[in-house]
Amino acid sequence: MGKFSISSIESPLIYSRPLSKCISQDVFLKLENVQPTNSFKIRGMSRVCKQKAEEGFKGFVTFSGGNAGIALAYAANEMGMQCHIILPSFVSPRVMGRMAEDGYSSIVGEIKSQLEGKIPSCIILSVGGGGMLMGLTKGFEKHGWETVPILAMETEGAHSFNKSIKAGAVVENVMTSIAKTLGAPSVAPKLMEILPKFDIISNVQSDAAAVEACLRFSDDHAFCVEPACGVSLSAVYQGILHEIFTSNGHELGQGPVVVLVCGGCDSSVKILKDYAEKLGIDIV
Repeated sequence: MGKFSISSIESPLIYSRPLSKCISQDVFLKLENVQPTNSFKIRGMSRVCKQKAEEGFKGFVTFSGGNAGIALAYAANEMGMQCHIILPSFVSPRVMGRMAEDGYSSIVGEIKSQLEGKIPSCIILSVGGGGMLMGLTKGFEKHGWETVPILAMETEGAHSFNKSIKAGAVVENVMTSIAKTLGAPSVAPKLMEILPKFDIISNVQSDAAAVEACLRFSDDHAFCVEPACGVSLSAVYQGILHEIFTSNGHELGQGPVVVLVCGGCDSSVKILKDYAEKLGIDIV
């Protein structure tokens, strides 16, 4: 697009033997954590920034708890433009130091190509404000995957989407979870509008389950991800995927399960160990 070439990469889709063993079914990992900014946020942010720059905008402003802000800082730096990022008080010094939807829909096309004709039995992702989920549904429409189930995962205390589904309307949430990057006050109203058109299952797990999944993922695949990402992995690591589907009146198909590893910039072995100690998780 014009003189601005900043973009995301086509992230790898890899087979996970350890997670496949957990549910006796093929599990693939879409590794958005290897994007230039370590999360999927660069997909939407780079697209918006390029578009606005070509329209004549001279700089950007955003409010972010971490990953979106880092994506904006990266994109603006690559484009030689100014940006201002307003941070909430809970943002860590680690994130401060590093400091969309159409872009997200491209993930579906990549997954479809990488699966080489196989139809996934479900795609698992974490939900905060709902941008990624809305992007996926747009990709589903483009590629004829409207009937593929989506498992939308949240941690307790960051579960505004789950609350909204139960209420039948957008509900604001008071953030109490350690998964800070899921901490949108509410989901986008548009998400509630498109909900009936797709097979979306909402599930909520504890912070402890999310952190334990992060630790196991670090052992299995040598990646450190945030609890906001770990909550998606937890559905597989706990071996409860079939149970989640059954309790929601669904049956998990025989196709491969795809987990969207959204990544996150605020994670390290030390951070995960600190969380584990705080939550009383034994580290083997």
